[in-house]
Amino acid sequence: MLWGLFVNLIANLALVTAFLFFSDRFLKHSESNRVLSKYKLTVGAAHGLFGILLMFFSVPIDSNTFLDFRQIAIIAAAHFGGFYASLISGILIAAGRISLFGGVNVSSMTATTTVLIMGIGSGLISQYVQDYWKKWYLSISLCVIVICGSMVFLLGNDRVVQIAPFFIALIVVGGLFTAYLIRYLWKANQLVQQVEQSEARYRQLHILHEAILHSATEMAIVVTDVQGRITIFNSGAERMLGYQAEELIGKHTPALFHLADDLQEHVEKRNMSMQQEANAFEVLIAAARNGQTTEREWTYVLKNGNAIKVDLIISPVKENYDHILGFMFMATDITLKKQSEERLLRANEMLHQLTLLDGLTQIPNRRSMDESLSACWEFADRSSQPISLIMIDIDCFKSYNDTYGHLGGDQCLKQVAKTIQSTIRINDLVARYGGEEFAVVLPSTTLEEAEKLAEEIRARVEQLHIPHSGSVSCGWVTVSLGVSSIIPHSGVQSEQLICTADKALYLAKQEGRNRVAKDHTLIFPV
Repeated sequence: MLWGLFVNLIANLALVTAFLFFSDRFLKHSESNRVLSKYKLTVGAAHGLFGILLMFFSVPIDSNTFLDFRQIAIIAAAHFGGFYASLISGILIAAGRISLFGGVNVSSMTATTTVLIMGIGSGLISQYVQDYWKKWYLSISLCVIVICGSMVFLLGNDRVVQIAPFFIALIVVGGLFTAYLIRYLWKANQLVQQVEQSEARYRQLHILHEAILHSATEMAIVVTDVQGRITIFNSGAERMLGYQAEELIGKHTPALFHLADDLQEHVEKRNMSMQQEANAFEVLIAAARNGQTTEREWTYVLKNGNAIKVDLIISPVKENYDHILGFMFMATDITLKKQSEERLLRANEMLHQLTLLDGLTQIPNRRSMDESLSACWEFADRSSQPISLIMIDIDCFKSYNDTYGHLGGDQCLKQVAKTIQSTIRINDLVARYGGEEFAVVLPSTTLEEAEKLAEEIRARVEQLHIPHSGSVSCGWVTVSLGVSSIIPHSGVQSEQLICTADKALYLAKQEGRNRVAKDHTLIFPV
């Protein structure tokens, strides 16, 4: 019996070995022990069919009891394809057990239950347990427990005690053999992949080298020896610089392409910092001689005398990663890029200016006023100079809009803005503060000077004689103005100047509009 058991065990292990070798060629599994989602159903089906095949090579324990490796096939399916693969393999094996080995009876239904439990259990173990050996130990243990339980149900405790040692030995040997074989195949695959990756990297480097030297028409590549003599001058360099390779091969230095003043300035800075004399080539390759790669912009002079901007990368050419054989100069023409950057910079400046203007009145907006006030505040703080602010509001403007319409209101705002702008001084700033409100920032201006300017603005607006039948002060458009002034000092913020000017504006409205009011509660009023 033991010899027959051994022979059948060897036959099963041979089948497992053959199956795993074939599936390994198909799956090319990685250490993560997972395959692509589109292959999981295939993995489950393949292991399920293999489990059915193993039932034909069952190991007889006695005349009524046969054991096989179908559970090992389910565990392997879980290992390669996860939960769904193990479940599919369990379902297929269960169907094969019923249809091919005795039909529906107590024994087949018990066997079906065990493989379904194994399919679910091993799938969950594979999904939630990451450690390779722990996963296999748990799955083998589950297999032993489930099958022993089924045998107790079918045969009783006494018979199970006699059979269990053979079964446990069979499952443990088969499970560990399969686990070790899969691990071996993975390591073999890993070595093959490393060799293939190394070969691929070598081929890529070779192809890249050839492409750089023979096809890089948009990049000038110049290679020199350690003394600076040019050894390679590619077609991209010919196209960019206008020289033929025959003219320059053997020349002592690629520094002849550089703008003389640009290079000389760099040489002088280098000599001054290092306190030693060095020629242009030594300055260019100083970092590369120490094994470093440098990149910066330079001006190149072409054979025809024209100048272009280039991005130049200088790197050492090494043998065995340590011995320097020469230096590589890779230049890319960025003239158009630099011109585009300059145009974009000018466009951004114009856009910034537009964001600081009010779209309707074409005078600075609230954002511009905040920036100007902040700058003037800092200057006044440093120099202990006064800074003043005038807040202006068009009187009864809602009534004006109701009477003359929004188009009429827009025209009114434009005229008032233009009048204020023509009245203030060259260093002052008027801004549309919001709605019908305007603000005037007055640097280096005392309260009396600001009040005088505010009165001039009020008078000139009234002199426009813009009809306003809804005004409570007169028949024309008028403005109310609030004036505030302060010398900035520690603990005072620019917002306080706005607040006091706004209070003064409110006072002017309360007193009947069309007038100037000033704040008398300022800190250090002038």
